[in-house]
Amino acid sequence: MTDRFPELASLGVALPDGTVIDGEILAWEPGAAAPLPFARLQPRITRKSLTKKVLADSPAALLAYDLLEADGRDLRTEPLHARRARLDALAHELSSTLAVDLLRVSPMVIASDWGALAALREESRARRCHGAA
Repeated sequence: MTDRFPELASLGVALPDGTVIDGEILAWEPGAAAPLPFARLQPRITRKSLTKKVLADSPAALLAYDLLEADGRDLRTEPLHARRARLDALAHELSSTLAVDLLRVSPMVIASDWGALAALREESRARRCHGAA
């Protein structure tokens, strides 16, 4: 993986030992508020060797959804709000350590009921959610 996403190797080094994050690698310009289209990541996946131009044209970041382990301890039985608070704190700590924001935390999805969630799902393509119908 480090040959396809060398910038993420520095993220791996910066993470404390025993950290496991659930997330996905996305094409993401530094400083941008939203990921780039998935097609921008394709050249990194399909080419045998990556040039500096390919790396520059398709910058990558890790979008984190959950913190599954910290300090080698399984956190999956803890409530989501507690894991989320730890993930947010970790991302904040790393943002001061790394030169580029390589770890991004997914936005919270908050809705009052199932109908509101269904409406959010209908808007998912406009919000560039990966895999949106």
